[in-house]
Amino acid sequence: MFDIEPVSLGVSILLLLGFITPIYLYKIKQSKKTLLQKSIFQQTERDLGIECLEKEFWRDYYAVGLDSDKKKLLYIKFDPETEIQVTDLKNCTHVAQYQQTEKINNGKINREIINKIGLKLTCLKSNRPDILLEFYNGDLFSDHQGEGPMALKWKELIAQNLRKNT
Repeated sequence: MFDIEPVSLGVSILLLLGFITPIYLYKIKQSKKTLLQKSIFQQTERDLGIECLEKEFWRDYYAVGLDSDKKKLLYIKFDPETEIQVTDLKNCTHVAQYQQTEKINNGKINREIINKIGLKLTCLKSNRPDILLEFYNGDLFSDHQGEGPMALKWKELIAQNLRKNT
């Protein structure tokens, strides 16, 4: 059997707690942030009188939802300030995915880096600018977490609702 000195055990427990505490506090902070974002989304739905059956949150930064019955698209960008964008799909004619890329040439290797991924909605009124919904911004995030396929998924969902308009 092992002999464990009380002082060594105490120091080990303190070191373990010192390692675990910041991780635990970060997890609590993230949970609160996620709950706040979901409550903002739900409150916006109630304020607008819509119910988004299709919704998605990602990167603790973005949220998008679609009410197919009322043809409303709700898009929220949370940081640094909450930016809410509601689009009436009855006024839109076309949706397309866009990617902004940058070519990098460092001698031997030519690479293309994606800086932005999003959706572009074209409206009926020609004087109204296109609506851009950002799904990924390379200035904010260093890696992709499936934003390309997610943007394609939402493009298809929105396109289905645009087809129902005609």
